[in-house]
Amino acid sequence: MTVLSSASKKNFIVAACIILLATAALLSGFVLSSKTVTVLRKTASLSPAEFRSLEPDVRLEAIERIASEKGIKEAQAMIRAAYPDEQNADHELGHRIGEMAFQQSGFDGLAYCDASLAFGCFHGVAFAAVKKYGLRDDIAQKFWDGCQRQTTPGNCLHGLGHAITVVKNYNLIPAFEECERILTSDNDRFWCYDGVVMEDITRTLAGRQNPYASLTDPRAPCNTFPKKYEAVCVRNHITFVKERMSLSYEEMLELCESYADGVTVRECVHMTGNAVAGSRQNPGDVINLCGNARSAYRQSCLEGGVVKFSMGGDFAHARELCVTLDPGEAQQACFSKIDQFKHERDTTDI
Repeated sequence: MTVLSSASKKNFIVAACIILLATAALLSGFVLSSKTVTVLRKTASLSPAEFRSLEPDVRLEAIERIASEKGIKEAQAMIRAAYPDEQNADHELGHRIGEMAFQQSGFDGLAYCDASLAFGCFHGVAFAAVKKYGLRDDIAQKFWDGCQRQTTPGNCLHGLGHAITVVKNYNLIPAFEECERILTSDNDRFWCYDGVVMEDITRTLAGRQNPYASLTDPRAPCNTFPKKYEAVCVRNHITFVKERMSLSYEEMLELCESYADGVTVRECVHMTGNAVAGSRQNPGDVINLCGNARSAYRQSCLEGGVVKFSMGGDFAHARELCVTLDPGEAQQACFSKIDQFKHERDTTDI
């Protein structure tokens, strides 16, 4: 009988443990794969509730299968049925719809895109275009031409900014200038700039997030840009400042009102109202916070909450914010904003 030395016993035990761990990993992978296969085999008969309950990666695979077997419109119909009152619920699904639309139809695939899922489809088209063509200078122009042919051009402006930022290799001033070259109106340019700054923060199309906000200077990097880009930079920047510097919503509001430019304050306060609506999901919290804003900016703060609730299909909560405004022009403008979101939701052709 062979007697193992202490060292040999130790090596044997280590080897056995490694084999057991490897076997367990393989089996768990097999089980996960089998579950995924089972789900995908029944994709055609998935109910909206079953689709919604899937793990995120399986849900993406399922939506791809539905689009492949039944078409992109059927895939969008499943998303709408699964998230009837939460149009902002799963931005990544919107991305995937846009990618598939571009793969099928090029920039004419923008015809499938709308405001649902936080405009994710437009981002997906931009991502797929950059993935296919690389950093070609004409991508942004082709994207914009497709928008004008196939959809409501205004809905494309933010996605256009995302695409431009990638093409310009995340150099923001050249990206802003490209928005100005392609677009003529100040309003269109503003929303293109908006996409530029957001892409620089999130690096959505690059697949990684940029450590954008300073831990010590709440105004950086917006204070390094020409003044005309300050408002759009601060608008996107403020929620990241809150996270990185652990500000309360009240401190966030105070920081917004410390800017000298009225447009910058208005955009910043708007996003503060938007942020508290998204975080708390309670119109009372939005009303209380916005009540602390200077009177000139209270409406902007409330409208930020209105936009957040409306994008999620929660029009009742949005209306609760509007009714706190004095009857007249401001209140009517608030209700009109809700009606605009409802109209787009009700008339989306899927």
